[in-house]
Amino acid sequence: MKTTLILLTFIVSSYNLIAQLYGRGLNLSEQSSERTIVSATLMRGDFEELPPRFSLKKYCPTPGNQGMYATCAGWASAYSGRTILNAIKNNYINPLIDQNSFSPSYIYNQIRRDSTCNNGVDLVDALEIMKDQGVLLLEDFGYECEKDIESHDKYRAIQNRILEYKEIFNRFSYNKVITTKKSISEYRPVVIAIDVPRSFECCKDVWIPEKEEYKNGKNGHALVVVSYDDTLYGGAFEIINSWGTEWGNQGYTWIRYTDFEFFTYNGFELIDNIKDETSEYDFSGSISFIIENEIPIQLEQSDNIFRTVYSLSSGTKFNIRLSNDQPAFVYAFGSDLKRKNTILFPPKENISPLLSYKKNNLSLPDERSNLMLDKNVGKTYLCFIYANKYIDIKTAMKKIEKESGDFVKRVFKYFKKDIVSNYTSTIKDQSKIIFKAKSDNKSMIIIILEINHV
Repeated sequence: MKTTLILLTFIVSSYNLIAQLYGRGLNLSEQSSERTIVSATLMRGDFEELPPRFSLKKYCPTPGNQGMYATCAGWASAYSGRTILNAIKNNYINPLIDQNSFSPSYIYNQIRRDSTCNNGVDLVDALEIMKDQGVLLLEDFGYECEKDIESHDKYRAIQNRILEYKEIFNRFSYNKVITTKKSISEYRPVVIAIDVPRSFECCKDVWIPEKEEYKNGKNGHALVVVSYDDTLYGGAFEIINSWGTEWGNQGYTWIRYTDFEFFTYNGFELIDNIKDETSEYDFSGSISFIIENEIPIQLEQSDNIFRTVYSLSSGTKFNIRLSNDQPAFVYAFGSDLKRKNTILFPPKENISPLLSYKKNNLSLPDERSNLMLDKNVGKTYLCFIYANKYIDIKTAMKKIEKESGDFVKRVFKYFKKDIVSNYTSTIKDQSKIIFKAKSDNKSMIIIILEINHV
C-alpha cells in the first residue's frame, strides 16, 4: 500500500511539473463581468464576404517571455495588443515596433492581488487600466515584479490610453469565429481568454489538443489573435503568445476554428483611433425606416429635419436601419408630446455605442423584431446622433426634457456647441436619409425624424 501511494504521488507530481513549464495567470469565468462592455449586434450581412485570410502579424512585436510569473494578462493586453495598435496607427515595422512596445508590468502590477506576481487576475481589469489610465512603454517601465507605479508614471501613461475595448464573444457565444475574423479584417487585434491544457505547451506550427483535454481544465491564459486563414488546417487563427520565441513557431501558433470555439472563454476587440485621415468625410452613412413586409416609409425634408410623408397610426410596427461608412459613436432616442425621452440605442448600458468598423449596419431593435408606435397620438420624434466621442446620453436626455421649446429646439439647444453646422443630407428613393460631413472641429451631427402619429 505504501509503495502504491508513493508511486501515485510521484505520477501526480510529475504531471503537475510537466503542466507548468510556462506561466499562465488568468482567471476564467463562464459569465461576463457586469463591467464588461459588449459589442452591438450588427446585421448578418456585415459578416458575409470577409476575405478568406487576413493578418496583422507584420505589426506584432517580437514575442516576449513572461517566464513563470502569472502575468499573461499584462503581456497580452499591453505588450502584444497595445503595441500592435500603435504599430498599425504609425505604420511601424521592426525594429521600431519593438522599440515602441508597451509594458506588461505597468498593467499587471496595478491589478495583482498581492505583492507577488504569482496570482491570476481578470482580463477585464487589465483592459480597464489601458482604457482609463493608459500604459507606459516597456523602455520606461521594465518587466519587474517589485516595481511600483508612481504618480508621474500615470501622468505619462495617459497619452497611451486606448479609445475602447469591447467583448465580441463570451463563453457561450455561437459566433466566436466569425466575429473574431471580422475584427481582424478591420485591423482590430483580439485579446482572448482561453483554457490552455498541457498539450499547448508543446505545440509547434499548429496546436492539436489531446482527446482527453476536451474538458474544462481552467488553465487560464491570455493570448492575442493576429491572423486567420480559412484554408489552413480546416480554418485557423494565428496567435502571439508570451512564452518566448523558442515556444511554438518562433512564439506563434495556429489554433483551429473548432478548438478555438471549444477552449476560448472571452474575446475582446481593442480600439485605438477611429479617425481615418485618408477619408474625405468624418461622418457618413444612412438611415431608413421599414414597416412590416419590408415596406419603406416615405420621407420628406425641410432643412435638416425629416418628416414622414404619410401619417402613421398607433400600433404601427417598424424597424430602423442604421448604417455608417465611418466609425462613430451612435445614439438614438425617441420622444413624444409628453416630453418623455426613451433610449433606442444603445439599448443597454453595457452595450457599446461605438460602431468601430469602416462599414456598420445596425437594425433597431434587431433583425427579428420591430418597434411599435404607442397610443400617444400627435408628433413623435426620433433623434439620431453620430459623434466622434462618447456622450453621456442618459444625462443628455434628462436635461433635454427640461429645456424650453419644442423637441427640435431643445435638442439643438443642448448640443449647440458640438454640432457640425454644415453637412450634406438628402433623401434617396424617397425613403432613405443619406448624410456626410466634415467635423470642422465639432464632434457630432444630429438627424431628427418627425412622425405624424394618429
